[in-house]
Amino acid sequence: MRRGMIVATLALYVITLSACSGTVLAPTLEPVTPTASETRGPSPSPVATVAATTEPADSPPTGAVDVQLGLGPVFHPSTLEVPAGEVVTFFLHAPPENQEPHNMAIRMGLDVVARSAFLEGGEAAVFAVGGLPPGEYRFYCEFEDHLAEGMAGDLTVTP
Repeated sequence: MRRGMIVATLALYVITLSACSGTVLAPTLEPVTPTASETRGPSPSPVATVAATTEPADSPPTGAVDVQLGLGPVFHPSTLEVPAGEVVTFFLHAPPENQEPHNMAIRMGLDVVARSAFLEGGEAAVFAVGGLPPGEYRFYCEFEDHLAEGMAGDLTVTP
């Protein structure tokens, strides 16, 4: 009887470990697909972020960089150039046909330095980012597998 109990306990332990184990992920430049709780929140970054805000808007302010969070999923345009040291204003807008939310995260290397709020189809917002130093950045959508599907672009900040 004692032996049967030990075998049953060991079997339960193995089943529990199998059910709880996850895939071991190696570090990679592209982020893994976030869980539902991670898709709409910031992740920690060891590099200081720059000041950034996202405010709803109906139309682009004067001088804003127009970025469509498009169908596909893609960004239009996917290559941007802005001056360093100034507040850069992006006018983000998602076509009404969009079925999934999109945002714009900006990173240098592996470090996210700024991110917008998520927009649903038909929504628009002003994403203001201040103090980006000169350099090459990557921007992308953090929702589920949009980055893997190609929703990314290049941002050059010129001196």
